[in-house]
Amino acid sequence: MKKLVVLLMAALCATTAMAQIDTDANQIGVYFDEGATLVEGSGPIAYAYVVLTNGTMPSVKSFDCKIWVDGDTEGMSWTRFDGPTGPNTTIAYDATLQEYAVSYLEPRPYTGTTMTLLTKLLYDMVGGQQLCFTVDAPVGNPDNPGYCTVYSEAGGDFTLCGSSANGGHSASFNGACDVVATENASFSHLKALYR
Repeated sequence: MKKLVVLLMAALCATTAMAQIDTDANQIGVYFDEGATLVEGSGPIAYAYVVLTNGTMPSVKSFDCKIWVDGDTEGMSWTRFDGPTGPNTTIAYDATLQEYAVSYLEPRPYTGTTMTLLTKLLYDMVGGQQLCFTVDAPVGNPDNPGYCTVYSEAGGDFTLCGSSANGGHSASFNGACDVVATENASFSHLKALYR
């Protein structure tokens, strides 16, 4: 029995190193893969993705969201988050507030468990630059604090989407910060199974 508990503890520790897709409905987070499984990126070049997970809306026409980027950006070459459909995407970005208002020419059907909303190519020119990404509600959304807004149609129905990290850091580049994992069960819950 003790061996089983030790094996379970080792498995739990191993799984926390790799985040899993957020199991809650309508969550937006920053990841280093489009499948929303990698929350830590590194290297001189990396892609970061803003991903909607487990959406309940039929399509995405536009969304408003704040994406905080904290850390040592000096000497780092940037391209801003860009849309997945090129010229069919309109991106309004407020650099002071780090807020994005993104609109697609046509609604994008939501299928599967993830949808990439934006991408960012990071260039670490000096080496060792560290960045933390956090998703939050835009300042211009006082009626729904803490939520990003996703619209299915222009001027139509909207869905409130939470942060995949529940207010913590969503992703880390070059080990900049601790990332809030999206674990479904606590260690106490697992331990209680074997009492």
